[in-house]
Amino acid sequence: MNNDESELAESLIDMIENEFDFSDSMIKQNFFDVTDEEDKVSFIQNNKVERYWRSSDIKPFNMAGRSEMKVGRALKYLFSLLHKKVTDKQIESFVNLYKFQISKW
Repeated sequence: MNNDESELAESLIDMIENEFDFSDSMIKQNFFDVTDEEDKVSFIQNNKVERYWRSSDIKPFNMAGRSEMKVGRALKYLFSLLHKKVTDKQIESFVNLYKFQISKW
């Protein structure tokens, strides 16, 4: 893993482990998950989580209405929430490593 990939990976791990608490008004997509396509992740719109999660036993990762987006776009979105700039080169490098790792599953 080169420096670009490790820097992004460490920031994502830090975001998850420290359970960054973004306000509901800040976050539009939530509960990201892997998909069958190696270059995409799934998510659910935050307003759908608010509406349905509290009134049902279905967990957000299993809710109907999940959407997909490219990994690079998801990274840009997440890092924008942290007010961190990432370059296209960093994104491309990370996405290539992500796709390689996912393809091994």
